[in-house]
Amino acid sequence: MAASGMSFEDAKPFLTEMKQDELVAAIGRVWDASPALRGALDAATAEIWSRAPDQSKMLTYNWEEHPKPRYYPSPRILFKDANACENPRARTVTIGNVWCHLMGMYAVNGLLEGGELVWEDEDGEEGCGECEAPGSKCTVTLEMNREGALRLVADSEITCYCNSGEAHVAATEHAKFRIAREEEPKRKNKRKAK
Repeated sequence: MAASGMSFEDAKPFLTEMKQDELVAAIGRVWDASPALRGALDAATAEIWSRAPDQSKMLTYNWEEHPKPRYYPSPRILFKDANACENPRARTVTIGNVWCHLMGMYAVNGLLEGGELVWEDEDGEEGCGECEAPGSKCTVTLEMNREGALRLVADSEITCYCNSGEAHVAATEHAKFRIAREEEPKRKNKRKAK
């Protein structure tokens, strides 16, 4: 069968065996020659998010969970506010409801210098409140889409020894955050004199 007459179903077994970089290279070779392919891939990738190249850009903003959870107030990550704080001891953040323990901005900045924000608990202080098992982890990743919109994705794993005698992941949390909307200052109501 000639390649030009091959249907997707015929090609699918071969495409699934290709390495990702080979598949991307194959798409690249036909990209300029096929407006139909560009249009189809444009539509298919419109809502795709990928890891942002500059992870430290997450510190420029405050973030709020999105979609907003049913409970109020919406969990937030206040990187921008923590960086602007004049008192170095007060420069701490929590990662919404995913990692409720305070993270010092000095440590956050240090981790991001290494290229990613992965907070690992080696001494058990951040894990299970009963057994203090080490190994709990919080990962925060800045993602962007093709249009340049940004979001944060936060994941945590809490390890525990309780009921098993060995460390295991007892709880996980996953949340997505958007750039927080600036709160508008409240207006003072002026009463008219009678």
